[in-house]
Amino acid sequence: MAQSGVAPSSWLRSVVAWGAGAGLAALLARYGKPRGAAIGAVALATAALIATLFAPAVDGVHRWLDLGPLQINAAALFLPAMIVGLAAIGIARPMALVSACIAATVLLVQPDASQLTAFAIAASVLIVRSGLATRWKALALVIAAVFAIAGWTRPDPLQPVAEVEQIFAMCLAVSPFLALLAGLALAATAAAPLAHSSSDGAIALCAYFLAVSIAPFFGWFPVPLVGLGMSFPAGFWLGMGLLLGQPGSVAASRITR
Repeated sequence: MAQSGVAPSSWLRSVVAWGAGAGLAALLARYGKPRGAAIGAVALATAALIATLFAPAVDGVHRWLDLGPLQINAAALFLPAMIVGLAAIGIARPMALVSACIAATVLLVQPDASQLTAFAIAASVLIVRSGLATRWKALALVIAAVFAIAGWTRPDPLQPVAEVEQIFAMCLAVSPFLALLAGLALAATAAAPLAHSSSDGAIALCAYFLAVSIAPFFGWFPVPLVGLGMSFPAGFWLGMGLLLGQPGSVAASRITR
C-alpha cells in the first residue's frame, strides 16, 4: 500500500487494529467467562448488524457504522465472535436460531453476499454438528442455502477500491513474491482456529474465514486481513479470543493449568 501511494494515515490504522485486536483477544481468552462472553457476543453482533440498517448508506448499501472518525464494517468486526458464540450456546437453542436468522436477514438486506455466504456456511457447519433431528437439519440447511443464493441475486452498486478489493493486484504490481507471501499468510491465518481447537466453534470459524477469503475471486468484495481496513483484523482477533477462552481449547487448557 505504501509503495502504491496509499496515505500512511490509512494503512497504519490496519497495523493498529492488528495490535489492539491481539490485546483484546488475550484479555478475552484469559478473563472472559465462556458462557457469558458467548451470549454477549451473539447479542452485540445481532444489535450491531441491525444498527447498520439505520446508519447512513453508501450508494444505497448499509454495511457500516460510524464510530467517531472511524467507519467500521459491522459484519467483519462482529460475525467471527458471533459464530463462536453460537457454537458455545448451541445453535439448536431458540435464542441462537433466532439470532442467526436475524443476522442472515440483515446481511441480505444490506446487501453483502460475501459475508452472508460465509455466515451461512459457518451456520451450516454448526447445524450439521448439532443434535437436531435429521429432518430439522435438512430444513435448516435448505434455509441457509436459500439465504446464500438470495444474497448473490441482490444488486451491489459499490465500485471496487484498489487497496481493499484489489489488494492482490497491487501486491503483484509491487512484487509477485509479496503477493504469494500474502496469499499463503491469508490461507494459514484462515485455518488458524483449527490449530487451537477441534471444537464446533473452531471448525465453523475456520469455514467462515476460508469462505470470506475466497469470495473476492467471485466479485468485488473486500479481501480480509490483507486488504485495507480495521474491521477484519479486529474481528479476526475477537473471534479467536472468544474461541481460545472456551473450554477445550489449547489456550484454555494452559490457562487452567
